[in-house]
Amino acid sequence: MAQLETYYYGQGKVFLARRLANGKPGAFRWVGDVSALSLALTVERLNHKESYSGRRGTVRSFVTNQDGTLTSTWHDLAPENLAVVLYGEQVVIPAGTITGELLPAGIVAGERYILDHQRVSDVVIGTLVEGTDYEVDYTYGAITFLTDQATAPSVNYKYAGSVNTTLFT
Repeated sequence: MAQLETYYYGQGKVFLARRLANGKPGAFRWVGDVSALSLALTVERLNHKESYSGRRGTVRSFVTNQDGTLTSTWHDLAPENLAVVLYGEQVVIPAGTITGELLPAGIVAGERYILDHQRVSDVVIGTLVEGTDYEVDYTYGAITFLTDQATAPSVNYKYAGSVNTTLFT
């Protein structure tokens, strides 16, 4: 008689929650599309073999460590999801304006500098001309200089609000 084989094709929603001080889970959050999820459990043992019979049989075995690894592939990298997974918190950064952010002196053509904020707009660098003296990566708040700059350029710009996620806080 053929042996019956059982397969499991898991699908469904994955929920996560922060653990409360009392050890119970807090409010659960659906994390969106998770295309892969696997769990690997390991147990380490200390085995003692006898030395009196010549067979070296195991006479004692102690569990010294238990470990587990959960691996998943997420497709929704929302700040709320990242905060749960990275043991962090969300920090809301309101939109604002920067006047006079200084870059270093002695910039050489081709060098790229990152501003203090991302998602920038209305970038002005003194009397320099965008497209001639510098290029702006508005998404990442980066400036690539096309000409050498002997003095320290001062940058004025606006930036959009954002949500940052801290780690292990």
